[in-house]
Amino acid sequence: MWMVDSGVDDQEPLGRHVDAIIAKLQPVREQIVALMAEYSIEAELALILFYDPELDSIPGVHLDSRSLSFFSAMGAELDIDIMHMEG
Repeated sequence: MWMVDSGVDDQEPLGRHVDAIIAKLQPVREQIVALMAEYSIEAELALILFYDPELDSIPGVHLDSRSLSFFSAMGAELDIDIMHMEG
């Protein structure tokens, strides 16, 4: 498994994390797509959101069309997990 971390502070909005990942992948997107095709590799964008129900409401998830288009063009799947965190 190969992972790319956004490098953005965990407290930042989801959009900043996604933008940071796109910035890291953009320069090598074509190479990644070629490797995926050659070796039958799947790509997945996994978003894991934690929230404390005593402090937060359930977080919303919003990805803009530019982000969705980027990951779609790579053939990436999207996995969103919203985790209840005990305080």
